[in-house]
Order: sequence, then structure tokens, then C-alpha cells
Amino acid sequence: MAQAKDRIAGIVGSVAGGKVTLTGPDGPGPVDVGPTTHVTQLTTAQLTDIAVGQCLVARPTKETQGTPNVTAAAILFGPADNNGQCAPPGRKGGRGIIGTVASINGNAITVTGSDNTTSTVTVASNTRFAKRNVVDPSAIAAGECLIAQGTKAGDGSLQATSIGLKPADSGPCGRRQGS
Repeated sequence: MAQAKDRIAGIVGSVAGGKVTLTGPDGPGPVDVGPTTHVTQLTTAQLTDIAVGQCLVARPTKETQGTPNVTAAAILFGPADNNGQCAPPGRKGGRGIIGTVASINGNAITVTGSDNTTSTVTVASNTRFAKRNVVDPSAIAAGECLIAQGTKAGDGSLQATSIGLKPADSGPCGRRQGS
């Protein structure tokens, strides 16, 4: 099967059946949503929403970049994939910490990477949180920011294999999110 590599992003203008029309810098553009399209939605969250076993991505503050234990500027978390794994594989350093939440103790989150190494993510008073939820395609609504990946069809529409949704007021639509 060919790997999906085309991408489109914008504000959802309309939704009718399996067709979504986007407006924005990449569009207008039609996106076809099928029964196998993987749809995730970002919502604002807080530390108490994080649970052991969830996948977590922590972007470090500038002061803690490149260290195995970081203070988080931002945290994105959500369920593991169908295989119980967090993707992409665990990594440390300037890009942050990625892995599975092993424990939470006050403002300290212990994260286990795919290589079984552990890191501590410290939450500060200004850490931002977002939760990634897997949702049904029927959750797509006008006015949301949508980022779709898939393959372009002959008619110019994108046959979406994955879609990420977030509120339109949470930053530019073209920025990638964990879907």
C-alpha cells in the first residue's frame, strides 16, 4: 500500500457526508473522510487529566533542553495506539521527552521511553497542556482547524488517512500536532 504523504490544512468551511471543505492558505480544498480515517482532536487540559499508561510528549523549556530530565513548557498527552505503543519511539534531548506515563507524583511525571529508559518531566506553573483524543469522523465541525494527511485523488481532493482537529483559536492551522 502506498504511504500517505500529501497534506492539507485549514479551517473547516463545511461538512457534508464524507466531504469536508477547507478554507485557508492551502485551500479551498476538499477532503474525503472515510470509515478508516483516523481522527484525533486536541483539547485544553491540565495536570490532573494525565493518567498512568497514557502517551506523553513534553517540550522542554529552553533552560532544560538537552537534558534527560526536563521542565515542560508544553505537554501533549493521550491514549496509546492500537498496539499499546506511543509513537514515535521514545527520545530525549532538545526535542523533548516522548514515552508512556509510568507515574505521577505531585508536579513530577515519570515517563518511560520505548527503550525502557526513564525521564522525569517537571510541571511548572506556566506549563501548557493539550489532550489528544481519538474521535469519530462525525466530530468534524465547521470553524475548526483541520490538518489532514493522505493521498491526492485525480479530482484534486485529498483522500484522508489521518486528520487532526483543534480549536481554530489555538494557533496557526498549519502547525503539526500529534495525531
